[in-house]
Amino acid sequence: MKLFSRNTYASLAIALAATLPTQASADKSQTWRVQSLWQSGTVTQLAFERWAKDVTQKTNGKIKVTPLPTGAIVGPNETFDAVARGILNGQHPATVYWSGKNPAFAVLGDLNAAYDDPKLAYEYFYEHGGLELLREAYKPYGLYPIGAVWWGAESLPTTRKVASPEDLAGLKIRLPQGMSSDLFASFKAVPINLPGSEVFSALDSGTIESTDWARSA
Repeated sequence: MKLFSRNTYASLAIALAATLPTQASADKSQTWRVQSLWQSGTVTQLAFERWAKDVTQKTNGKIKVTPLPTGAIVGPNETFDAVARGILNGQHPATVYWSGKNPAFAVLGDLNAAYDDPKLAYEYFYEHGGLELLREAYKPYGLYPIGAVWWGAESLPTTRKVASPEDLAGLKIRLPQGMSSDLFASFKAVPINLPGSEVFSALDSGTIESTDWARSA
């Protein structure tokens, strides 16, 4: 399988419903069901589970987060609406997934080639107003991002040789909607929107020939 690289990947924000029971007394514990986009047992899901334990520990048990893997309650592309409707208390998604609701989610969550190092993204979000802009984008939907997680450069495995931009023509590649799909479509690739949990089987069956869902372990 061939590899070529994509310089940046979507931010991952944990967004909690603005209607969480904030009126609850300080002595009453709360349990939040938060679903991620990660599959059970993966390194990223295990990291999310560690974060959930840290929240419980640092709040002395006042907030207990149940870290659910993708598909546990709703489908991977349904968590946004599930949080807004109160089916879930929170989500750990890729912000770019919601660019159909607001194009700003693509810019804030998957600005291609914008950051050479995750530290630059963190500086933007936590020192230069990025997180405030993200919260403003989520606000009309009743969701409130409490933070963002960024990953490094991402490899793009392919079943075809890609040695030049011209080789992208006709390549069936799994990509999120928004800027990433538009960028690769400009090189005449064929973007296909699939949940990350379906990537392996889609590559195996030939439904796609490449994907942005891949990193070195």
